[in-house]
Amino acid sequence: MRRHLRAARCRSAERLGEIVCALVLAALLSAPIAMAQDPAAQRLFDESDRLLAGDQQEQALDTLRLLLRQFPNDELSPRALLRVARLERSLGDVSSARASLERLIGEYGRTPQAASAFVDKAEMQLEAARGSADLEAVRTTYRRIPLLYGADVYPRLAARSQARLESARLGLLLGDLEGAIAELVPALEDEPASLATGRIRLLLGQALLLQGRLEQGLDELQRLVDDPSPVGDGAAAPQASASDLAAADTPIATSTADDRRHAARLISLAHRHMVRPRSGAARFARVLRWPSAGPTLREPIAVATSPNGEILVVDDELPAAVLLDAAGSPMRSATVEDVESAGMTSDGTAVVVTDRELILPFEGQRLNFLQPRSGREAPLRGMRAAARGPFGDWFVVARGWRGVLDYKSRREGQELLSSTRPEFVDVERDELGRIYLLDAENERLVRLGIDRRSVDPVVLGQNWRRPAAFALDALGQVYVLDARQRTVTLYDRRGRQIEVFGPNLGDGIELRKPRDVAVDASGRLLIADASTPFLIVLD
Repeated sequence: MRRHLRAARCRSAERLGEIVCALVLAALLSAPIAMAQDPAAQRLFDESDRLLAGDQQEQALDTLRLLLRQFPNDELSPRALLRVARLERSLGDVSSARASLERLIGEYGRTPQAASAFVDKAEMQLEAARGSADLEAVRTTYRRIPLLYGADVYPRLAARSQARLESARLGLLLGDLEGAIAELVPALEDEPASLATGRIRLLLGQALLLQGRLEQGLDELQRLVDDPSPVGDGAAAPQASASDLAAADTPIATSTADDRRHAARLISLAHRHMVRPRSGAARFARVLRWPSAGPTLREPIAVATSPNGEILVVDDELPAAVLLDAAGSPMRSATVEDVESAGMTSDGTAVVVTDRELILPFEGQRLNFLQPRSGREAPLRGMRAAARGPFGDWFVVARGWRGVLDYKSRREGQELLSSTRPEFVDVERDELGRIYLLDAENERLVRLGIDRRSVDPVVLGQNWRRPAAFALDALGQVYVLDARQRTVTLYDRRGRQIEVFGPNLGDGIELRKPRDVAVDASGRLLIADASTPFLIVLD
């Protein structure tokens, strides 16, 4: 398997321009800079620690700036400057933060803190990105770090692992699956162990599954599940920081409990939808009624799942949004009325959509928008569905609008794709941040390009009668609910029909008024049918 992975790496060479640029600068970074240390500089640095511990950020910033003015050549100066840049960024002074990072790269370029400055610079570029060209520029910044800060001089540099991981993430978002794998393999094989190791293995396993390399993908994921790392949820990891070199004998945690749970869910998903069908077994062995204990539902009309396994169900008669855990037990609920649809953001925040606003029922927040191009402050009405985009914007589909509405803020909205005369009825975001839209008028599922102008057909309808909702899984598979035919159709990531479920699901359960569909991280299919006093789960 390692031979195959190494071959993938060899097949993807770095761009010539990047290599030339990096090698020129690398020649200047042949050894870490040697500096002296002044006791007074140490006292100032320690004082900044004390101030930060007391949440006195501005005072800490002033202290660090004093250190830099008085002791610009002290060995603590690169650490102080990196801390200055991060404090400026956290305080909202983005332009000063950028200037501090550029100074750190320019004046202290041979220090590991300069590598961290490149990472921070890329993160800030990503926050401002609005299209594929921007993402390519961010990826270029990440790719320079392993070239400039090689393992021969910086053997334990967490910034290098982080850069390779983030560059691969962007590669997947940009559709460069082969290139992403080629970056993840050296990140896994050549970098020393760190907390990033688990995340690298997780992304590599998923990328290999998406590429159809089942055994290799499952192998990487199982290695992660079996990782004896002692770090649990919320625990501090004894790893090398992004700005410092770790001692060779430092105990290293290589994954978190969340990493391992995510890997276990991906293994379940792959077994359900790849291993079982290849052996002739059915994807789903049973039909469940959730919640199986506790308060029952009455008229479920919407369902959504989060990456951590939680499930959001909206009941129209209660009326309430109910949050279930991964085993189907109720956790909490909130009163909501006149709901059109439900969703979960990538960070697990529950969202319900009404005609006039988005409600975050467990956060106590409400969002509403103004009509784009109206010439006046006219509120948006007729909302059907919404999804949070990869750049923090909201994508909304609403009645009376032929396109999808993209909102950077409640006032900054624009209509996209209206010239194609679609009728969008549902919108979702996949794990890579890409936006998918269900077009009922043209009977198709499309993916919106990063440039916000192009549309890639993902699924073309095959005798659909009333497509009402859809769901996506981490393997790129699509589940489309047809409300009139009372079925859910499964398509692979290339848009080929695989299987149809319903109307009769077995165990005495038949779809009568299906309203919404979702798939959880382990591949279980969840259907909200308004005629049943429970959520239908195919497991």
